[in-house]
Amino acid sequence: MSKSLNVRRLIMNVGGRSGISPRLVAAGFKAVALGVIDKWMQRNSLPTGRLVQILIVARDEGRPVNLYDYIEEARKDEANNVRQSDQQRGA
Repeated sequence: MSKSLNVRRLIMNVGGRSGISPRLVAAGFKAVALGVIDKWMQRNSLPTGRLVQILIVARDEGRPVNLYDYIEEARKDEANNVRQSDQQRGA
């Protein structure tokens, strides 16, 4: 079975959709619009660079994140997208 990172739960546990951007800015990273965060949660996907920034902020605030805690079975629609992507790449 396919696995994925539960982006919604990660975001909610590290400050919530409205708390992420100000914390990123305070740490010296670029702001991110609420609409963008909403899309991450809808798609259950976020850019790797932003994931790293979120992990850095959480660690620096004394609340390090263990990504294994957010790995779970992929939703059916995500698993289908992964299979289609693999087929397109010839994997």
